[in-house]
Amino acid sequence: MSEIYKIKIRDSPNIGAYCVVVDRFCIVPPISNKRFIKYIHKVLHLQPVVTTIAGTMAVGLMAVGNGNGLVVPKLIHEWEIQKLRDEGIEINVLDSRFTALGNLVAVNDRGGIASPYLSRKDLKKLSEYLGIEIEALRIAGYHTVGTVLYATNKGGIIHPSVTEEERSKAMELMKVRLEGCTINGGSGLVKIGIIANEEGILVGSDTTGPELMLIKEAFDSQI
Repeated sequence: MSEIYKIKIRDSPNIGAYCVVVDRFCIVPPISNKRFIKYIHKVLHLQPVVTTIAGTMAVGLMAVGNGNGLVVPKLIHEWEIQKLRDEGIEINVLDSRFTALGNLVAVNDRGGIASPYLSRKDLKKLSEYLGIEIEALRIAGYHTVGTVLYATNKGGIIHPSVTEEERSKAMELMKVRLEGCTINGGSGLVKIGIIANEEGILVGSDTTGPELMLIKEAFDSQI
């Protein structure tokens, strides 16, 4: 059973906007305080890499990754690339006109979905870099699918207004069960309020008790 804790980063409950977490690595911005990093150690069992991406603290909005590596936008600075590579992270730069990749793509180690805004070339490169099948799909009316779905290799959560057809397709691609729910007291932008891996789950500090129960059940479920 996964541990789950509520936390915030610099007085914000939108922790998913600031971090990239997979089973092998975690990236957090320089604004992360000691308590935040302590809980990443305790719950996710990871030593975070502290850096910006493309000069921004919102690394969770700019990059997307899984156990096979990290994909970043072409705006990234060379020193940021070098820092990530020095930490042993496989990193690829996507040459696309879109830069907020974390908003546009949701993946785990088994598959993923991407915004219909991305070109076929972008999808092909993302699939190649991350070693998985990725297809374009809109979720609950959103093209920014990276904001409305979050999954590990054990389970995941998705915007509660998702249609059953959309949910089934996303589950087929990512090969985990996805449960509709909200986070941070009613937000359907679930990725913005969570970071998780197979070890544990951290959610935004505004997340309610009923939301916590649904989220924990979702990440402990298997297809």
